[in-house]
Amino acid sequence: AMPRSSRHAQLFIFAKYCGIETDKELLQLAKYEARKRFQGEKMDVVQIHTLAAIALDEAFSPGHCKKCNGSGKLPIKNGFITCSTCNGTGRGKDISARKLASDLGVSKQRVKYFWRAKLNELLADYQSYEMEADESLKKGLRRD
Repeated sequence: AMPRSSRHAQLFIFAKYCGIETDKELLQLAKYEARKRFQGEKMDVVQIHTLAAIALDEAFSPGHCKKCNGSGKLPIKNGFITCSTCNGTGRGKDISARKLASDLGVSKQRVKYFWRAKLNELLADYQSYEMEADESLKKGLRRD
């Protein structure tokens, strides 16, 4: 388990990897955490909640590169090379500016200069939850 993790981190990991149904509580916590993170900034609460839901959805099922099928590598005769489409990340395209703008009710320009960075902040939190879970698993496996 992840003893020092926040409830948000635990719910995210359980929902993503164990299939435990915590969607409602997780979404509520995601919205709460986003409001807390962006407190003091001139942002509409409905937009913050929408962004939190988008980030959660992206974190659950990030797009993977179609060329390398998410591995970041392409097979060649003598081994593998780094995928040129995703530069070895295995990730596909991020949510489009048009879709993000439409969901948030803002212009694509506003997405480019403001909202994309906010989305990336929330996604970074989910990535840190996954890294934390990974470390906990490694520690647990070393003990056995």
